[in-house]
Amino acid sequence: MTSLPRDLAAELRARLEAFHARLLDLCFDPETGEPRDAEVVEQVLRIGETLVDLDRKTLLRVRVLPDPGDRRTPRRDGLRSMVEEGEALGIMRGIADASGQGFMVADLRSHVFYANRAMTQMLGLAGPEDLEGRSLRSFYTDAVRRRFEKEIIRTITDRGQWVGELEMVSRTGESIPTMHRLFLIHGAVGRESGVGGMVIDLRERRQTRAALRDTEENFRALAESANDGILIVVGSGRHAYANPRMVEMTGYTAEELTTTIGLRELAHPDEIDRLLRIFQRRLEADEGPRCYPTRIVRKDGRVLHVEVTGARSTWQGRPADTVILRDVTRRREIEQALRESEERYSLLVEQSRDGVAILQEDVIAFVSRPGAAMLGHTPDEMMGRRFGEFVAPDDRTRVERVVRDFAAGDESRSHGFLLLRHRDGGARLYESHGVVIQYRGRPALLIVVRYPFPSKSGPLPGAGQGA
Repeated sequence: MTSLPRDLAAELRARLEAFHARLLDLCFDPETGEPRDAEVVEQVLRIGETLVDLDRKTLLRVRVLPDPGDRRTPRRDGLRSMVEEGEALGIMRGIADASGQGFMVADLRSHVFYANRAMTQMLGLAGPEDLEGRSLRSFYTDAVRRRFEKEIIRTITDRGQWVGELEMVSRTGESIPTMHRLFLIHGAVGRESGVGGMVIDLRERRQTRAALRDTEENFRALAESANDGILIVVGSGRHAYANPRMVEMTGYTAEELTTTIGLRELAHPDEIDRLLRIFQRRLEADEGPRCYPTRIVRKDGRVLHVEVTGARSTWQGRPADTVILRDVTRRREIEQALRESEERYSLLVEQSRDGVAILQEDVIAFVSRPGAAMLGHTPDEMMGRRFGEFVAPDDRTRVERVVRDFAAGDESRSHGFLLLRHRDGGARLYESHGVVIQYRGRPALLIVVRYPFPSKSGPLPGAGQGA
């Protein structure tokens, strides 16, 4: 056999791609433009991707053109010779072999004349010779055989093709879900017509879909009962899913959130650009902050403060961003009110001649400027230190017990005296009043001390009384 021309690979690739384009055209309805079958279209696209990746060496192995220099191989009649010598069938056979899909040719009585290795491996056979010459009907269920007799063969002869899912049975009896694309092979003069078919094994795909379906059902079960809003964001900010809490938070229906209301419509105008940058960074490289505050706008126009936790994920096979939104509007309002109240309280405290301190677990959480000055310190020097450090050693045990009892609810200790140590080393006696309060969300003891008595170093007035 003579060698193939160097440009044959390029010619072969061009013919393969042209045939693939014709095959893809057949997948769409010419009137509506809609795909006849989404799975077939997906598989044809996969075949196209395979063709693009084939190298010259592989292309030359796909024998879809006769060697122009080979005159020694006689042509054979019948369907088998059509498979081996016909250009269109040869191209389809080459496509099937390159993409790993099953390919076969049979007569209208279902006797197989040709099968590629992928087809026989799918059925659990050792090789093509184990299938060629046998009836294909033995590899289908009774229900599928009846469909062939009543519907499929008639459709192929009338319309030229049939596409659909069929259940096959392997040599060992295993059920095999498959996608068939069957087409009529018109015989030339003196030749019989037959049926060619590309067969796609759907087992792995169904297992993947089942796993995805189980995962999605588990996700929905959790998301539907969550106290936080949950969104699945895909594409350029479109919402693919919104849970009931998200509907409640925003005032939009679930349909609105997954059709007309995307990230741009939901975000506060001042936050849109920042949120889109975060979303794109996470989709492209799984980077960006995991948790951050932002604002969204309800359907009624009210602004909500939310804390967002986001993570890169997939949704129905596509890259997505799972976003959890916690409404912190009420908390922000309370914090603002507390800040304003604290500011007013601080102004009042700082103008008072009395000293004020707030203790939490014996640690000074706050001390007024006048209170710190009474002991010769600044507030910054005292805050964060233990209160016992500023009590005279002789009185420390009693004061610690009194403070502990009062914090536990013994209100009889609310008034008393404290012997506190000044920065200069002297001890001064102060009259004190205490009350239990909440300070920044935690229990605390507020102590008010009045201006000191003269320096003293003897028995304490009211010893044994409250702080």
